Amino acid sequence: MKKVYLIAAGIVLSSSVYAQKVEGSLDFLKEVEELNIQFEYKGMMIKKQTEQQYVAEQVKEKNKDQKGKGDEWKSAWETSDRDYIQEVFLKDFNAEVAGMGIDGGDYPNSLYTATVRTVWLDPGYMAGPMTKPSVVTVEIVFTKQGSNKPIAKVRISKAKGSLYDFGNTYGSDARRIGSSYGEAGEKLGKVTAKILQKKK
Repeated sequence: MKKVYLIAAGIVLSSSVYAQKVEGSLDFLKEVEELNIQFEYKGMMIKKQTEQQYVAEQVKEKNKDQKGKGDEWKSAWETSDRDYIQEVFLKDFNAEVAGMGIDGGDYPNSLYTATVRTVWLDPGYMAGPMTKPSVVTVEIVFTKQGSNKPIAKVRISKAKGSLYDFGNTYGSDARRIGSSYGEAGEKLGKVTAKILQKKK
């Protein structure tokens, strides 16, 4: 059972899997129809490594197994894989707020922007009964158009992807990691839905 704790900075929703922390007021979301959601990966840690260290290690290992495989992996990691996990985040966020008058996506002209910054990631792995799901911690920073000053923050710690993959697709980094980003998007959607439910 989830427990709710009130703290001075905001609200922390805790469970055995993840924690959410809200700093500042999100009441402005009541007036938003299109929320600009962007993604940032600069400075992210992957387990105990920087992203640069992790990528270099993966490229070296995969190229050792098969020439050029590591370079192909790196290209996908930086482009199509990233596009996929962002799509999953947005899909699960919007599913939680469906019919509530708000939509999250690429809306550069929106008055408000939510920047989803990846703080820490465990990509997990696919190995039959030893499969380990992906886990991600993100911080969502809300800003108003024309200013870089944060007006609110939401931190979602250790959002865990699904352990089960009946479609046998989690062997792909994007599919496996996307599952944890989907969980993070869902949690942000739930936070947003609670605010919108208070709309008069």
